[in-house]
Amino acid sequence: MLDQHDPWQPINCTYGVYRLVGNHGGPTPLQHGTLEAAMQAFNANETTPCNPWQRGAVCTIVNGPLNGMNAVVTEVEDDVAMVSVMMLGQLRNVAVHTNALALRT
Repeated sequence: MLDQHDPWQPINCTYGVYRLVGNHGGPTPLQHGTLEAAMQAFNANETTPCNPWQRGAVCTIVNGPLNGMNAVVTEVEDDVAMVSVMMLGQLRNVAVHTNALALRT
């Protein structure tokens, strides 16, 4: 039975939807570039890019205070990657040295 006071319940109950990213106030908008990077990774034809640290690469932070957190690369400049991580219920962009990242398989 649908809760008429929760406008997001029909979406949350849709087959294939795991959950919406947000807080008690409802869904949280994605930061610019996050969805595009994820779609680029999903639509990529090659299984492993020659340079693994390209936009959309799905990785895990393996060193430092965010050790163990899953992330998606949104930008790369030299040996520093901007990655989106879920932190405090919202996607946050953080700069991480590429040697602190590992590709997820």
